[in-house]
Amino acid sequence: MNKKISMMSIWFVLILIVSKNSFSEYSVVVASLGLMLVAFIDSVKHKYITYFAIIFVIAISYYLPEIFIFYPLIIYTLEIQSIRNIIVYLLPLLAFVLFKKIYLVQILISFSLTMVFYYKDYIYENLSSRYNDYFGRSRKLQDDLTSLNRELQESQNRGISIALLEERNRIARDIHDGVGHMISRGILQLGAMIVSSKNESEKEKLEELNLTLKSSMEQLRKSVHNIVEEKINLENSLEEIVSKFTFCKLDYHYSLTHEFETKDIYSIIFIIKEALNNITKHSNASKASISIRESKDYVFLLILDNGKVSGDIKYGMGIYSISNRVKDMNANLDISTVNGFRIFITIPK
Repeated sequence: MNKKISMMSIWFVLILIVSKNSFSEYSVVVASLGLMLVAFIDSVKHKYITYFAIIFVIAISYYLPEIFIFYPLIIYTLEIQSIRNIIVYLLPLLAFVLFKKIYLVQILISFSLTMVFYYKDYIYENLSSRYNDYFGRSRKLQDDLTSLNRELQESQNRGISIALLEERNRIARDIHDGVGHMISRGILQLGAMIVSSKNESEKEKLEELNLTLKSSMEQLRKSVHNIVEEKINLENSLEEIVSKFTFCKLDYHYSLTHEFETKDIYSIIFIIKEALNNITKHSNASKASISIRESKDYVFLLILDNGKVSGDIKYGMGIYSISNRVKDMNANLDISTVNGFRIFITIPK
């Protein structure tokens, strides 16, 4: 499109030159013929057709010498890249100027104008090429950054999962080794008492107690197994995080029945941990609060503190990571620094 606009601009200027000087009654014919040749060469763009057009111009110049005023435009239309080829194609024009010695000023204007547009196109193509190269590299860098961010989130999720599993296994092990061993010892002691007891009535009661302890032991084993195998619990995980936060007073409200997918649970846990970590590192707050509630279609997570924020928000790695987590959940993030620092996230169900 840029090339065609340049061609039409050159042709229009040449028409003005031809009309102003009124070379002959064939001025309109010359202008129309020049336009048709340019349009024909631009649409066909075949080597042999091009040769034919050049020969036709040379031949018709015997009757309409004004046609050579359009010759630089015809060369411009060919989009010749090689300097050698340009020189070859300009030889007929040079011969016309040397032998005919007419329309020299007009041909010089036509040639100069064509060179100006040729240079303009060269600059445009060069800038376009550099822009496309820059755009391609930018897209690649963006894709690489997205891939690295995805890997970072997966690593963070694995870290959270491993930490929770280790804590869950520790609790299960403590229950098994502590309470489980005590119940087992009680069962053994009752077994010995039953064997040594001579009172039938007392023996029956001891056997009932023994059965109760055995049933309790079996229930305990099932519970320990469930603790190890159960899906991560968002409420319990958040309560544990909140209980370990000691930087300032923290109000916590949890009112949620919706069950998230595991990856979204990890994201919410990460967001809250990162927000509390930012408060500890960067805030002078004396009070903070976390609220997670729900409506029919959305879950709302609000984290705020009363710390003072000076200047504009600086989006460091913490906020950037939170933003990416929100995006992964198809949620909306709103950050405000009015009366403290506030993170408000709307998560669709």
